[in-house]
Amino acid sequence: MIQLLATGLSPAEAAKVVLRARDDETVVLRMSAAQAQARASGGLGPATGTFSVPTQAGMPSAAPPGASPDGGPGAGLGAGLGAGSAAGQGSTTGPAVASAWSATPPAARASSLYGYRGLLARSLDHFDEEGAHDVLDRLIAEFSLATVLRDVVMPYLKEQGERWQRGEISLIQEHFASQVLRGRLAGLARGWATGKGPCAVIACPSHELHDLGAMVFGIVLHRGGWRVIFLGADTPVGQIYTEIEPRPALIMIAATHPTRFAAIRPDVEVLAQTGPVLVGGAGATQRFADATGAIYLSGDPVTEALRILEHGVPAPARAAEFRSEP
Repeated sequence: MIQLLATGLSPAEAAKVVLRARDDETVVLRMSAAQAQARASGGLGPATGTFSVPTQAGMPSAAPPGASPDGGPGAGLGAGLGAGSAAGQGSTTGPAVASAWSATPPAARASSLYGYRGLLARSLDHFDEEGAHDVLDRLIAEFSLATVLRDVVMPYLKEQGERWQRGEISLIQEHFASQVLRGRLAGLARGWATGKGPCAVIACPSHELHDLGAMVFGIVLHRGGWRVIFLGADTPVGQIYTEIEPRPALIMIAATHPTRFAAIRPDVEVLAQTGPVLVGGAGATQRFADATGAIYLSGDPVTEALRILEHGVPAPARAAEFRSEP
């Protein structure tokens, strides 16, 4: 209701919109319909810069592109995730809307993120690339980069894999969604090998094809000042030692299955003797890390990258201090 009031609706109209909605996803859908209709009719309010909202619609984006109303490091996101689509480039919102979002309780923000995630899944399931980009445009206008990646992109990728295993989506749908998200993440990764910060080498071992989580880890490190050499999927990690000079500040290896790590155990042992090696993803385990001298990252890639930015790279003996809660 706070957001709806900020768009110019009366309290009675705002209450009707919220009461008619069975969940937050419905409100987000009505918001999308309102903005689509406003774009088609040129219905931008000249006085406030907000969309003229029909009586059966929801609210526009709650903050201008690049803003970080939740306090995270979100400056300049429009040049990253937003670079993949022209959708939403003409939308503007007034300062009253951003203030309304800042006053929204954290629980309500989490619920809104869940609604956005459902809307993103619906768009990608139906091969609606423009709709998916529009959802991402709205997200980056309202939340910080860390929030979008940690609370929407990574949970969506996890749910997508589980849905495919249950037969709820096809392999074609899974591939389409992955490529759309890869394109947006690639926009954030531009120039991440440049700079004067410490260097991180990020790779997925041979036969591992899922590298989006590793990309997210690198993006967050880069936004914190690190230089990133991203080798991607299906990498012969044993060659990192001989090919990359000078030695990086850390090497991060991610895989979705333990067999991928078992196959490279000798390589990890050698790499760990030259500097910090971090292992993450669903295939990584504390046991493997202890046996090879690596550092186990049990949390999601965003949280683990933020911890490194705040605390530095842990030594293998201190790895337990950095493990996430289940």
